Amino acid sequence: MEINFDNQEFIYHLRKFYALLQYQYSIPKSNLKLINKPKTSFILSKNTNRLRFIKYQNNLIATFRSQDGNLVLTKEGAILIKELLPPPKMRVAILDEISDFIKRGRNLFVKHITKFDPELRPGSEVLVVNSNDELIAVGKIIMSKKDLITFKSGVAVKIR
Repeated sequence: MEINFDNQEFIYHLRKFYALLQYQYSIPKSNLKLINKPKTSFILSKNTNRLRFIKYQNNLIATFRSQDGNLVLTKEGAILIKELLPPPKMRVAILDEISDFIKRGRNLFVKHITKFDPELRPGSEVLVVNSNDELIAVGKIIMSKKDLITFKSGVAVKIR
């Protein structure tokens, strides 16, 4: 079932979406107002009637993962989140030479990282960007800050 702006349940799901964005991505409340409400819709599961997908301008931007209650971003969702966050928040910057490699869905190795947000924790969703802050991919970081600094090899981000 799809819930649009004119539905009574819309406000409940919008607040839940905003709370998840604030918790998971540390987006300030003032920036959340930039998301155009009438262009947002929520898709509920047919069986459980719980939130499953979030659409913005008819594009799927996120999937609600019920196992842990987190949002998993699509490329379109990452573009939206990137606009709401100042650099280097939730970002991992990479060498420009390997951008094509990462765009094809390959995992990111620690030796290819040039900069990263020091507040990132293992298991966090991250935006993989090049030196010009252009979005390359979305992934899940699997190394800690300490490991990113000290290790010279190994997978740092699993790309989706």
